[in-house]
Order: sequence, then C-alpha cells, then structure tokens
Amino acid sequence: MSQNNYKFILNNYSLYVLIILGFAACSPSLKKEVHLFRILENDKYGFIDVKGRVVIAPKFLSADNFSEGLANARVSGTYGYIDTTGAFVIPPQFDYATPFSEGLAIVYKEGLPFFIDRKGQQVFANPYKELEPFKNGRAKVQTASKKFGFINTKGQLIIDTVFISIGPFINSRAVVDGEIKDPLQKKNKTEYGTGVIDTLGKFVIPYGLCKSIADIEGGYFIIETVAEPWDTLEGYSSMDGYYDRNGNIVFAKKYHKDFWLDGDMHDGLAIIQLYKYWNYEPEGTTSSVNMYEGYIDMEGDIVINNPRIETAFPFHEGRAFIEDVDENYFMIDRKGQLVTKDTFNGIVGEGFENGIAAVRKGIKYGIINTDGEFVLKPKFEGISNLDVKNGTFFFEIKNLDKRSRYYYHYGIANLKGDTLVKPFIQTYDYNGFVNGLLLCQINNKLSYVNRKGNIVWQAIDTLKKGLDTYTVDFMTPGYFEVHTKEKGYEANEFSRFQNFPIPITTKQNFLKNNLSVVVTCETAKLFFHNFKCWKVYLANSTKNNFSFQAQDGRLNMKVQAKDTKGRWRDIEWLPNSTCGNSYHDIELDANHYWSLATLQYVGDFKTKLRIELQYIDPSDPRTERYVRKQITIYSNEYDGSVNPAQFWRTKEYFSSNLMDPY
Repeated sequence: MSQNNYKFILNNYSLYVLIILGFAACSPSLKKEVHLFRILENDKYGFIDVKGRVVIAPKFLSADNFSEGLANARVSGTYGYIDTTGAFVIPPQFDYATPFSEGLAIVYKEGLPFFIDRKGQQVFANPYKELEPFKNGRAKVQTASKKFGFINTKGQLIIDTVFISIGPFINSRAVVDGEIKDPLQKKNKTEYGTGVIDTLGKFVIPYGLCKSIADIEGGYFIIETVAEPWDTLEGYSSMDGYYDRNGNIVFAKKYHKDFWLDGDMHDGLAIIQLYKYWNYEPEGTTSSVNMYEGYIDMEGDIVINNPRIETAFPFHEGRAFIEDVDENYFMIDRKGQLVTKDTFNGIVGEGFENGIAAVRKGIKYGIINTDGEFVLKPKFEGISNLDVKNGTFFFEIKNLDKRSRYYYHYGIANLKGDTLVKPFIQTYDYNGFVNGLLLCQINNKLSYVNRKGNIVWQAIDTLKKGLDTYTVDFMTPGYFEVHTKEKGYEANEFSRFQNFPIPITTKQNFLKNNLSVVVTCETAKLFFHNFKCWKVYLANSTKNNFSFQAQDGRLNMKVQAKDTKGRWRDIEWLPNSTCGNSYHDIELDANHYWSLATLQYVGDFKTKLRIELQYIDPSDPRTERYVRKQITIYSNEYDGSVNPAQFWRTKEYFSSNLMDPY
C-alpha cells in the first residue's frame, strides 16, 4: 500500500513544523539587518521580531518569509510584496509570487511566469514555460517542449535549451541528459545520452561514454560505461568507476561479477556491494541475500571485504561505522581495523562530524569521539539535530501522557549534557535555530523559543484541523473517497473511510435509470477536516452495476470551474501513486448511491463550478487497466468563487509544514 496522497489535508492534523528556511528580512530603510519571523494565528499570517514582539499583525491569507527585505503575501486572491512594516510596496496583482533572489522574483499571471524587479516591473520578456530563481547570476529555464537551459539576469541564454534534464551545479559541474545527434542521420530512432557540463554549457564528459552518471559528491562522479551484450560467464562487460570533475577517469572496472559501486567517495574510500558467491541471474538481477557491503579505494582495489558486513556507512574524518549480520555496530579506520572493541546498537546519521558522533548503547544514546570514547555517557532516550558548531543537540524523553499523539517530548542540551531547554517541545523545525529562534510546537500551539529556553511567542489558539473558509492559491488534490460492499478483496483494503454505498429509496429524487452526480445546496462535512462543504451524491438508479478506476479508494472525480474566458478548467487534480497496489477497481451496485462532499471554495473570481467523473465503459471487453475506455459525466453546475492560481498551480506538501493551514 502506498502512502496516502492527501498530505495537503492531513498536514492540518500532523502537528509538525515547517521546513522552509529564510526567516531573515532586510529593510532598505534600516541601516542594520532586521530579522522577522513568520507567525500563524487565527488562520492568518503575520510577523514578530526576535524578542517575540508583533511587528506585522496577522492579516494575510498567505505569506512567505522575508527575502531581500520583501515578502510575497496576499490578503485576498492575488499576491503582492510587503516590506517590513507590512505595507504593500508592490500591489497585489499576481496569481502567485515567489521570494526575491538576487534582486529578482518570479511571479505568475494566468499561469505564465516572468521575472520582476523590486519595483514590480517585468525586467525582460519571457518565452519559457517554467523558471527557477536566480543563483550566482543564472536561472534554469524550461521550454514548452520540456527542454532545459540557463539564462542570465538580462534574459539571455548562456546555456542553450537542448537538455532533457540538468542536475544541480556542484563545484561548477552538472550532470545532463539529452538527445544524441546523428550527423549522418542514419538512424531513425532517437538516442539519448548522459554527460557532464561546466557552467558555460561545455561538455566535460560528452555523451556516449557513460550509461549513467551520478551527481558529483565528494568530488567525483560515479559512472557506468556503456554496456555491451550480456555475457553469462563474465556478467556485463560495462565498467563501473569514477571520473573526476575534469572528466578524467579515476578508475573503471568490470562489475556485477565481483561488485558494484553503491556510494560516493569519502576520505578516498567508497561503499560497494559485493557477492558472497557469483551465480548467473538473467538480465542482471540480484538478490540481497547473496550480497554484503565493503569498501573500494581510488585505485579501484577492494580494501575492506568482510562477508559479515551487513551495512557500511561512509567514511568521515578517517572513521566509518559498519553493521554486522548480528546488528552490532563497530567503528573502523581506513584499513578496516577496529578502532575500539566496544560495540554499539545504533548510530545517528552517517557518523562523525567535527570529531564526534551520536550512538546508541543498549537503549540509551550518548556521544563519542573518534577514539570511540564517550565524551557524553549514554543517558538519553534519543538524540537528533547534533549541532556541533553551536555545541548543542536535541534529546528525547518519553511522553507519559497516553492521550497525546506525541510519543516523545524534545529538549535541548549542550555537549556536556547540561539541559538548555527543558523537554516540553512536541515537535520542532528540523533546521533548528534560525537567527536565534526555534520554531516549534508546545501544548499544541505554534511557538518560538530562544536559546535560553524561553518562549518568546506562542499562538493564542491551538492548531486547527481545518479552516472554516477554504480560500487557496493552488489546485486541490482529489479527495472523493468511497468504500464498496464486502466482496472479498475489494476497495475496502484501500480506502481510509467507511463510506459505504446506500440503497436508494423513494425519498431520493435522483434521475431515473441513470448514473448521475448531483451537487446540492445542503451543507456537509468531509471525513478529514472542518472546511465548509456542499453535499454531493453519486447515484446509480439503473439495474446494472457500474465500475470505476480508483486509487486508494479515491475516484477519478474532480471539480472544474469556468475561467475568465468561459472555459471549463480543472481546479482539482488527481495525484499519482508510486505503488501499483494502490490502483484498483471499485463498484457501485444497482439502485445504490454514495454520499460525498465537495469543498466550498472562496475566492475573488465569481464563476460556475461542476464536478467531472469518469467510469469504466461497461461495453469495453478489455481487462487491462490503462487501455479500457473511460466515459465522462458531469454534475449540475453551481455558483462559487475561486482564485486565479487555482486554475494552474499544483504545490508540494510536506509533513513538516505546520504553518500551512490547508
């Protein structure tokens, strides 16, 4: 079963904290930098200073953190930019707006992006479908044909839009994928290649040499050369190895019979997967039962080879941890020798940073040095966010309140073990302290804590499980979930909610002998939040059963609205699942209906809405899921209002983003 795709709503209950950085704001009218911190109270955003004083009262429906002295915000359906007094210096006029970066910001109108300056003026014409923020004087762009390149701050191409993908630039190098051009055009089939370019777009590793290249980490690229046909005796005749940032081969060796690379080069050593014994497996398949881990050096020689190593961790500061088949953890040096005979029961992260590492001994956690000696004896139930620079870490204690959804409470200690912040934090921003304050949750309320452990600000209200008014600037993921009658392995395995079909009686005035979707003026409630909704009925008043394709109990059903040009467009979308088991068929029996609910959207643009539903054509004899014909029907039209970004913007949802009230 896959993870549920409705994180946008569940995050309202998931009491975690946001991971968004950038709380700092610099006002050009002030001589020194001013740091403001975003707050959420009564479902509105505002800002406080480092002492917890409210600088900008909560009045915005949406607002990002300050960047370069301005913050994108909206009080109704469109975005503008405010300064550190809360005044709009760029009036609300955009469907959506993003933070400033290097003096420019990406904004959208009618779904089309372009760059503006700090005066709100478009700086150059934009022919590209997608833009990314400027960094080091360049911004990634994507064409309508989904090709990537880079522009400068004048809008001029500095790397042509010829790539299918461009990875991040690390040490002035990026991995790219693209089409391999045949100058003689002898081949009818388009071929693709992987290479590496520099910041000018010139190839450091050209196409055709490598079957795959991993992004540079630890100063080297992991590469696999182009493979030749399978050899049952020798395995693939391709090579596995490393290139340096200049495109020179560090080493490349045949793999699959002996090993394959499984990690980046750290301290001159990399993790590899090894075989306990070699046997031919068709198409190069492997079995984890037959494998263990070890290390290879920069000459391509296996230097640590022990079949008892279940898991190997990267080297840092000349030390690495390994886990054996008995789930014991050991610390080794670069020669594979034990640094200490002491064993551990777990580690935090990958290992050492600035000479220390957090480990578990028995059921308690402590901190050791590179000699394996405890500098802080094990006494904590958990350690996280080890901040070596500031000499602090978060520790855990069990929450004795069985009614609470939080199994642990968190506190903060220094490397001597002294408690700096008492363990009353339910959850916190995993980025830790930013500009002197920690965003966290205490007693079910958003809070900011300083390094002395004092609560400098706390919301008046507890976090809600949804707002009364659903006024958003994005397309909502689909949410029409149903159950079916018990018939063996049915959709009951998938859906979260007990929304069973109900027999139609003479009281219901559904269309006779029809499959219909009806939106009424009755108020309703969704299973998972408190937003205002309209009641919806999906009714089968025929003598036949109807089948629907579904994902985790969710129907292919979504809301549409008329845009300013009178076109029907989706304002909801159907997320995909990476788990094939999520997809199934669900059936609505004859003379039955489902009772559902649809969100009452509130926005600046008054319009008509309707619901679209797809069901499987009963006359299609095919059984393959993705080829069966779908029939589309629509509900009645009803009045509503939306915001412009609802016609085009999809957004990612993070389980840690507590400050998203939706």
